[in-house]
Amino acid sequence: MPVPIIIVDSSDIREGKLDDLKRAMDELPEFVETNEPWIIAYDVYLNDTDTEPTVVQAHPDSASAELHMKVAGPVFRQFGELLTLSRIDI
Repeated sequence: MPVPIIIVDSSDIREGKLDDLKRAMDELPEFVETNEPWIIAYDVYLNDTDTEPTVVQAHPDSASAELHMKVAGPVFRQFGELLTLSRIDI
């Protein structure tokens, strides 16, 4: 039986990029839901001080997590201008 994979990543917002990030964060879960129906959950959060976004992903197995990177990888490129990744927990 496959083991579910949970991935949590946190980032720091680049200076002056909060509004752009909020727009991108609104679009990302919809993109994932539309293009990756096998994912159990994909949620994006912003802390109370608007300084740290966190993404929580739940995949049914490691193959799903790998495929997510291929499907959504092109979308993630825009986040390189907005964020600096600070932590990933799997």
